[in-house]
Amino acid sequence: MDTEAQEPSAAPDAPQQPAAAAELPAKQPPLGSLEAVLGAADLSMKVEQTFVPQLGRTVLQRGLTAQEVRAWQQAIFDEQGEANDPQLAKGMLVAVSLCDPAGNRIATMEHGAALIERWSFQTLEVLTVAARQISGLNKAELEAIRGNSPTTPSSDSPSGSA
Repeated sequence: MDTEAQEPSAAPDAPQQPAAAAELPAKQPPLGSLEAVLGAADLSMKVEQTFVPQLGRTVLQRGLTAQEVRAWQQAIFDEQGEANDPQLAKGMLVAVSLCDPAGNRIATMEHGAALIERWSFQTLEVLTVAARQISGLNKAELEAIRGNSPTTPSSDSPSGSA
């Protein structure tokens, strides 16, 4: 019997290549045309699961595109940069963030009114916070959208005092 002729699949003490190195994608060439830029997938537009204790369920949400943020801004702010109805603004933001597993929107801003009529304040708040985080809309960003520039650190800032 020639048992030494068979190569073992992996020696127990042989150095292993780190899994992370094997999973790294090959370096991609720069996007050199408008078509390539517009056709590139935005890796930040991922679907996230938000567990809502008040519903006892997980809800799928995704970040808003720049155009969706623009439309939301135009719908909720008056000429002075004040939100017309803060609760409706939250409902509209949540509605636009709701999606199916593929990331396709399942609601429009118009559904925001139905959400605030149906859900408790707590439920809406959980999903609003998640939609803001997924979309990168922190307090400073919301101030910038309104056209204001905050002069003091916001309550979201780690440098703010308690």
